Amino acid sequence: MIWPTFLALMFNFTYGFLLPLIPRFGVESAGVAFSMFALVKLALTVPSGHLTDRLGAWRATGFALVVQALALGSIAFIPSQAWIGRGLQGFALALGQVAVISLCRTSSTNLVEFERLVARVIGIGSLGYVAGPALGFALAKASPQNAVFGAAVFTTLIAGIHFLVGAVKKPARESESAPSHATAPVSWQVALTFMIALGCTKALIVGMEPVFAWWASDVFEFPPLVAGLTFVVLSVAFAVATWKPHLRTALACASGLVLIEISLRGMTNLWWLGIGAMGYWAGVSVTTSVAKLGWNKPETIGRTNSRWLLITDFPMSVMPVVAWSFREPSDVHFRGPIEAVLLLTACVCLSRGVRAAAAQTGTRSS
Repeated sequence: MIWPTFLALMFNFTYGFLLPLIPRFGVESAGVAFSMFALVKLALTVPSGHLTDRLGAWRATGFALVVQALALGSIAFIPSQAWIGRGLQGFALALGQVAVISLCRTSSTNLVEFERLVARVIGIGSLGYVAGPALGFALAKASPQNAVFGAAVFTTLIAGIHFLVGAVKKPARESESAPSHATAPVSWQVALTFMIALGCTKALIVGMEPVFAWWASDVFEFPPLVAGLTFVVLSVAFAVATWKPHLRTALACASGLVLIEISLRGMTNLWWLGIGAMGYWAGVSVTTSVAKLGWNKPETIGRTNSRWLLITDFPMSVMPVVAWSFREPSDVHFRGPIEAVLLLTACVCLSRGVRAAAAQTGTRSS
């Protein structure tokens, strides 16, 4: 199904699009605006799940688009109070994240189809994190206010199309219309294993992203364009992994973090290999975990998805502060053990989770 994939790409694009633009509306207030987004997203993730079950995944996704348009419009018309728009965007992304995953479930007739759809949604959606900031940087010096207004108009158009398609299709409540499935959701023990793997992966990748950016610009002293390629390589490798995830290859690629640390000792060429390897590992870990955790009973899918999304988001809200505190290359004695614990925990839990899920469903893991 193309539409959920496009929606994931759009939500990620608008999130990344605002990152370089918000400071243009006030450097001093930018920190408050960024913090407001994270706080609102965490606070409203579980309520978003209840709203998704109440409205149905299709209508909830449309409502998330409307809130996203309001968020962008608020920033465009009241740029001095960007924190209001960022707070609205936190709600939009919380609801959109839950609703899109739920929409993938209600659009799939079996587990295999669901896993393929989730892989496409996550893979193509992740490219929005690259395209969004890139366009934002390009427009930041020209007219950031007009750029945000244009994004608001475009989002409003997409929301209109979404509701128009829904009116034509006349979707019933997803709990009533979703196809029945022979494959039961994974047990709570297996789900817990995947949640630990996903939480550690998010913490490591999201937590280290600011440090990666600082290393590229200040330690290696790459030109801005070259430094930006760090995240292009990371995102493309992530997207490639979602297209055809392979567990054994991903576990081998987990050693990319070691290559990154070695590159800080003067072996610069290993930097790009390590970044690409980490991107692939993260792509497989996230895609596999979300696919297993997202296959739930249609009647409670929103609430179930919102709970594991909230739990796995907590570690990545703490790790950036910790990683930044030990960002100097010489801090490896403090940073290294933290990285090792997160990486090994994620790999072990992912491997055990895949084996347990395969035993439960009677499939064979690669």
